[in-house]
Amino acid sequence: MDAADHYPALKRTGLVLLIVGILDIGLMAYAMFNQIAYMSSLNIFAVIAGIFLLRGNLRAASIVRRFALFLLAACISVSLVLPLLQPIDLIVTRAQLDPLAFLGYFVFLVLALVLFSWLIRELGSTPIRLAYKKAGLPARSSGIPLALGIGLAVILAAVGTLVQHSESGIRAVRETREKLGDGYRYHVSSFSYSSSSKGESVSGVVTAWKSGSVKDLPFQWRE
Repeated sequence: MDAADHYPALKRTGLVLLIVGILDIGLMAYAMFNQIAYMSSLNIFAVIAGIFLLRGNLRAASIVRRFALFLLAACISVSLVLPLLQPIDLIVTRAQLDPLAFLGYFVFLVLALVLFSWLIRELGSTPIRLAYKKAGLPARSSGIPLALGIGLAVILAAVGTLVQHSESGIRAVRETREKLGDGYRYHVSSFSYSSSSKGESVSGVVTAWKSGSVKDLPFQWRE
């Protein structure tokens, strides 16, 4: 096998990442301009990684593959523990109220999983592994980024569960229920502590929902 056989894979993945990064930056700018919620961690990283891969950088290929392994494991694991992060009934209600947004998130997730899987396969191909060996680069274990991705989902699920059952979480739901009544179901969807010279401040958002309605109500108090 020729020593340069790994270059086509690097150029393919580099070009795809460059295109994805540019498109992602464009979508982010559009969302900011139109005040639309949009979140992605690919944009600048994808552009920079794409440039390095197009230049044939094997170290960048190793980093990108491990990052793709982490993101793939994290996306799949978070999807599996999603009921611990947000009640299924709330997800269904949001989907019914805004099916296009729900479809958009679903399509984005599927495309992301396809991209990560393709990157892992391409950057783990035999020509690239041989190029690593010839360049004297160490073989990196796939287990660590996979474990980190799964661990992230476990931590998020644990923190989410603790927040719902914490004293502050229960108080936030109770105070929100006093405003809206018992016709809604309640879930603490965001929660944060901040500390200053004046003491600790608790803030966040409680989501209240019922058939045909979802409301996000902020809360805040000092302890």
